[in-house]
Amino acid sequence: MSKNAVVPADILVPRKDIDLTKWSVVACDQYTQSRAYWDGLSAEIADAPSSLRLILPECYLEDTDAEARRARIGQTAREYLERGVFDEYAAIVVYVRRTFSAENTREGFVAAIDLDAFSYTSPDSPVLPSEKIVPERLPARIEIRESSPLELPHIIMAAKNFDGAALSSAIQESQTRAPDYSAELSRGGGKLCGWVLTGDSAVAAASELSAETLIVGDGNHSLAAAKAVWDSLKPALSEAERENHPKRFCLAEICPLSGSGLEFHPIHRVIYGAGLTEIAALFPEAELDADRRILSPAGESSVGIYREVTAAIDEFLRGTPSASVDYIHGGDEVLRLAENGAVGILMPTVSKDEFYAEAASGHVMPRKSFSIGQAEEKRFYLEARRIGG
Repeated sequence: MSKNAVVPADILVPRKDIDLTKWSVVACDQYTQSRAYWDGLSAEIADAPSSLRLILPECYLEDTDAEARRARIGQTAREYLERGVFDEYAAIVVYVRRTFSAENTREGFVAAIDLDAFSYTSPDSPVLPSEKIVPERLPARIEIRESSPLELPHIIMAAKNFDGAALSSAIQESQTRAPDYSAELSRGGGKLCGWVLTGDSAVAAASELSAETLIVGDGNHSLAAAKAVWDSLKPALSEAERENHPKRFCLAEICPLSGSGLEFHPIHRVIYGAGLTEIAALFPEAELDADRRILSPAGESSVGIYREVTAAIDEFLRGTPSASVDYIHGGDEVLRLAENGAVGILMPTVSKDEFYAEAASGHVMPRKSFSIGQAEEKRFYLEARRIGG
């Protein structure tokens, strides 16, 4: 097998008669404070085949029936395979284009990541995380991966660019032929199209994607869970068995850092159970809007600000059991919560170049430092891959 970090994969795509609007749903770690979003989506989908039945939205993680929900994922995956819900493409890479508006398009390549090339402890690995891994967030993901015969990726990785001849050729070819599959995504998700690359084209594209360090943007914990499953499994396997074992790999979408569709947004902090004076004392140099109970940290390095703010908040929470923190996308929501008794901390934006340079040098960002796109712009599940029986 090639030592490339990225390789072609046997990818499953729902049959052409499957309603892809109902099949495709947004990443499970979105709308974590909105059961209404996920409950409403479930009602709309009803009994239609859907990736919603193959994931566990994080808003349900603490429910008493979470274990039963996880068990149903494996059962449903086996049922979909038995019913022939999917068409299977062997040894492919897919060029995907997601159109949000006339001015906003994200392009990428879906392929398999060799988990032996990924590490969240070694800065010399070809594939690196961007965010600190929190071990407590892994068990539910590990359980689902161990029990289901399918994986569906919501992982988005950043490559510096798509300058290689094979990648450029695939992008140009997409302008001359219809996509192999396309979906109108629900709830503001835009349109997703995929063009399949096979044979030498797929191998060359995977090789070019492997030529530089890849940084995980979204899905750090999902990739870490896949890595944990593989690392626990491989000691019992022979060298030959390890070579092409399906759980050695994990599907991901790789996007160019330079692309306009890969935009970084800060994730703000909201503190409950503490007074404005207490929180403001933690950040004496921050701009303070006392009327709206908002602090805005300032400084030359946004990465430095994130580290400083998160460290101060963590230390404060350890010493103040009555206080808690929530992570909020969007400044308007921070203002609303702050005006209703919380304390808001508006974080700065991290530039894409700064993000890549930090991660490529082996320095992970604090947890919940940034978001790639708004919630509706996150990856929607569509492609799948067999990883078990």
